[in-house]
Amino acid sequence: PVTISVKKNFNKSMFHVEEGGRLTVCTSTSGDNDLLILDASNADKSSSTSDPGVFVWVKGTLFLKGGTLKNASIGRGFSGAIGVTGKNAAFYMSDGKITGTFLDNQYNGAVYITGGAYFEMNGGTICNTTSNPGQVNNAAVYVNPISDGNNISAGNSSFVMTGGEIANNSAYSGGVWVGTHSPNYENEATFTMEGGKISGNTAAFGGGGVGVFSAANFYMKGGEISKNTAPIGGGVAAYDMFKVAAEGAGFDINEWGTKYHCPARFEMTGGSIVNNHAVNGEGGDEGCGGGVYIASNTSSIQSGIISGNTADRQGGGIYVGSTPYTLKIYDAIITENTASILGGGLWLCPTGDATNTVTNGGAIYRNTAEGKDAAGDDFVAVPQNDKEHMVNLADRMLGGGEVAWYKDGGVKSTEPEKGNVLGIPDGSPRYDRQNPGERQTEIRDYVGGIALKAEVNDVAAELAKSQAKVFITDNTSMRGGGIGSNGAVLIGTPQDEWTLRVSKAWDGVKEQDKKAVSIRLKIGEYVLDAITLDKSNNWTASFTQLPNPDTLGELSITVVEDETEYVVSYSEVTRDDNTKTMFIIVTNKEKPLEPDEPSEPDEPSEPEKPKDDSPDNPQTGDNNNLVLWFTLIGIGTAGLSVSFHLQKRRRSANK
Repeated sequence: PVTISVKKNFNKSMFHVEEGGRLTVCTSTSGDNDLLILDASNADKSSSTSDPGVFVWVKGTLFLKGGTLKNASIGRGFSGAIGVTGKNAAFYMSDGKITGTFLDNQYNGAVYITGGAYFEMNGGTICNTTSNPGQVNNAAVYVNPISDGNNISAGNSSFVMTGGEIANNSAYSGGVWVGTHSPNYENEATFTMEGGKISGNTAAFGGGGVGVFSAANFYMKGGEISKNTAPIGGGVAAYDMFKVAAEGAGFDINEWGTKYHCPARFEMTGGSIVNNHAVNGEGGDEGCGGGVYIASNTSSIQSGIISGNTADRQGGGIYVGSTPYTLKIYDAIITENTASILGGGLWLCPTGDATNTVTNGGAIYRNTAEGKDAAGDDFVAVPQNDKEHMVNLADRMLGGGEVAWYKDGGVKSTEPEKGNVLGIPDGSPRYDRQNPGERQTEIRDYVGGIALKAEVNDVAAELAKSQAKVFITDNTSMRGGGIGSNGAVLIGTPQDEWTLRVSKAWDGVKEQDKKAVSIRLKIGEYVLDAITLDKSNNWTASFTQLPNPDTLGELSITVVEDETEYVVSYSEVTRDDNTKTMFIIVTNKEKPLEPDEPSEPDEPSEPEKPKDDSPDNPQTGDNNNLVLWFTLIGIGTAGLSVSFHLQKRRRSANK
């Protein structure tokens, strides 16, 4: 083992890698990081000294393949234990450990990336980073897009993580900070996570695992973000700074998100965000967004798992912070989440909007608002005087199966002067499956308060699971166990509902013999709800609010007739894309009469056994047959005799 230490009050980087230069740090035995230790315990901790990187200032290329870099203290802004600066700088970490970094300023990280630099991590560990509690804008890995105090110009800085672990760090944003609080710039920072693990980190502000701020993008394609803690966004927090820096100045949210490059985009297309915690604090949105917190208008969740997260207040799985932000979610199962007060599946503040569609939409069911004083197992929208925010809930869910909505308790209108800002149950009776009450249908542009239970049969649930790409499950909070929103949540693709029109044709059936038939919707091999065709509807009816057939993959939309006395045939399904209507004809004709089954032939009788008169004279056959045989011989002989005499007489006459 070798340890390299700096002398007392050393105030420069241990290594400089200039542009075009390459440095590799490794050990002779892969995986044994204790064989080489770089120790910066003695380095100067003053804020006025030190290069951008205590261990290495990278302007060329650095490869970390082994060894341990420990005990760096970052006393100046815009620096780190390893500082990677400039458009020609790159850092590749495949093994090794960076541990024990202390952040004593802002815009710091154990790894600091700026000015268009690139960092790729596919192995190794960055761990045990801590921060002075008074410092802000720092994390174990900091990706900065703007110019900094080291005269490094702005650039599109990026971090790609395919492996390794960022664990047990504690800072303003725990594991990774992407972006900056400054809104006026042209460049962006991007973090792409394809693998690896960000776990056990703690944030003093937002984003226990990952914080995404202003000019920043976080593309989560794989990997795991787990067991992180923060007041806001235990796993991930995304802020575009619009509410802080722009709304009061009259900016439009769309202009802010494009002209000023302030998206704070979080796009999830894979991976898992599990077992994170948003802890309650001094106010604001603290305690919201156990898994994910969104204050951005450019975020979407398209695939992945958000499960087992906890928020002390709202949004166990996901929380949308405020208007005018909209989070888009696609192909989602929202089930088995729990709220202690309102909305086990989804809860909306009075300023919240929600739309759940059938095409690429959500299946919200079997969630729980626990306790008799709670309300809305699956969905709650809090009422408010002069409320303008709307709810739209389709009567079908992801995949096309039916969902039946029923009232499940009620919610009092908000009274801020009495402390009722977020909504409280009004004591109305909860849903009773034995006495469900009236089904709530056509919930469109609804602006009132509502607490709902979703009834979904097993076949519809299995169909939804077969189509799901996002799983929001087993999350908990006081309000909105799965999702809470002070802004808008759009699940699926709106205004893309289809209709299947079914017509009955009769082939050779007499009018008086035509009977009503039950036709069931069939999507793939899933047999769903039914309609009736009879004389009253002229043998035509429709299944409505169906998903766009092009989004179902290999599953096709068709029908099947229930047990019937007719021979049934089905036409091909045709479609009119302009009206979003499909057509099918089901033809019935009489079953042919079935012929009587032939009777079984009689069993042949057993022949009589021959008599055995004497062992010395065995019988060789029936005696009657012998008599007949001799008689025939006699007749034949007599005939020959007569013929002979007649021939003699003819010969005599001829003479």
